[in-house]
Amino acid sequence: MIFGPSDPRRYGPYAPPARVRHVWREIGAIGGVNVGPPPDFDWEREGVDIEEAWGAVTNLLSAS
Repeated sequence: MIFGPSDPRRYGPYAPPARVRHVWREIGAIGGVNVGPPPDFDWEREGVDIEEAWGAVTNLLSAS
C-alpha cells in the first residue's frame, strides 16, 4: 500500500507482515497517530516517490 498523509498504523491492511509492505512518510502526528494531512501538504514535497514504492514492491516479491 502507498500512503500519503494517512497513517498505516491506523489504516494499514490486516495481514501477516510477511505478506504486505507499506510505503509512507510521517509528516506529523496528533496524539502519536497521524489523522490526516496538514493544510499545506504537498505530494511532490512530502509524498512517496516512485523509487520508494518500487523498492517496497521488489522487496515483497523477493521475500516470497
